[in-house]
Amino acid sequence: MSIQNLNAFINSMWDWAVLDGCFGTTKIRPTDIDGLVERNGRFLLLEAKGVGKLVGRGQQKVFDQLQRTGVFTIIIVWGDPGKPNRIALLTRHGTKHYERATIATLRMIVSNWYQWADKQRAQKRDDF
Repeated sequence: MSIQNLNAFINSMWDWAVLDGCFGTTKIRPTDIDGLVERNGRFLLLEAKGVGKLVGRGQQKVFDQLQRTGVFTIIIVWGDPGKPNRIALLTRHGTKHYERATIATLRMIVSNWYQWADKQRAQKRDDF
C-alpha cells in the first residue's frame, strides 16, 4: 500500500482509546500492526521499528502467541523506512536474527515465505 495523501491517511486513523474499559480492569490495549498478508491460510505479519526502538511488552506477548499457532510468521524490521538494518524472523520453530539486514534480505525472507505458503494449498499444515 502506498499512501497517496498523507493528511487523509492520518485523519483516517482511529484512536483506540474509545475501547478503554472494554477489557475489564486489565491494561490490555489494541496493538498496531504495520502489514499483514494471507496466503492459503498462512499469515505473514510485518512490523517496522525505528532504529533502536524496542517491541513493547504487550506487542511481544501478542507476537509470541501468534508465533505458537504455526500459521503466523512475523517479521520485525528495524531501520529507517526503506532502509532496514536489522530483522527478526519469528516462526513456530523459533526466532532467527539478521543483524546486518538490507532490502535484499527483507525481500529474500518474504519471497521464501511466499513460496512456502503458496505450496500449502495442496498439503496439510507444514511449518515454515
